[in-house]
Amino acid sequence: NFTKQFRNHLIELGGSYERHQVRYYYINPVAIANGSTREQGYNSSISTFYGYDLFGNEISESSFRTVGSDRFEEAAPKRPTILGLYLQDKIEFQDFILNAGVRWDYFDPDHFRFKDPQNIFGFGPRPTRLDEEDLEDMPAESYFSPRIGFAYPVTERTVFHAQYGVFRQVPRFFDIYDSWNSLQIMEQRDGQGQNNGHIRMEKTTQYEFGFKQQIGTLASLDITA
Repeated sequence: NFTKQFRNHLIELGGSYERHQVRYYYINPVAIANGSTREQGYNSSISTFYGYDLFGNEISESSFRTVGSDRFEEAAPKRPTILGLYLQDKIEFQDFILNAGVRWDYFDPDHFRFKDPQNIFGFGPRPTRLDEEDLEDMPAESYFSPRIGFAYPVTERTVFHAQYGVFRQVPRFFDIYDSWNSLQIMEQRDGQGQNNGHIRMEKTTQYEFGFKQQIGTLASLDITA
């Protein structure tokens, strides 16, 4: 971040960059014993994993594995990118203070989603099975969000203030990511909490109005809505 005072302007400029590597592995150990081979046992268990292969070994690239008639993805770790930049100017007039700024938020989840959550198996060659054609990349998100506020001292003891701003927040990674094995459970039965990839950054719009009155030299009254 950078701050510079220029006459009656206090200019702030800053940014952030985050690059994550997310791995997850969950498996039902009881179900492993049901398979005729070790590979079939692991594949028949209720499993969710990315960043690992079927057996829990770390991997760095995605590939497909076939067990019997079942073909599924062993996904690389997710590598989401989060960027933010902001510019703000605090301007002090003789009897008025103005804060004006803008923030840019960018989020690339590095994941896929169902093309149509209402028709999840409707795009591939197998109408009741999960195919690569049923999925698409989640789009990156990019937003510009305004921020503005002011403080108006009516007298030395009385001040009105207000502000407006839009804020963006990245979803929890656990609510975004899922694995091929978890999604294909829906080939046999209703989904039990799978993530379909249709989730976006949370948006909050904030309005604030306030009044401050100094009472003598010992107390003050603050009211904010």
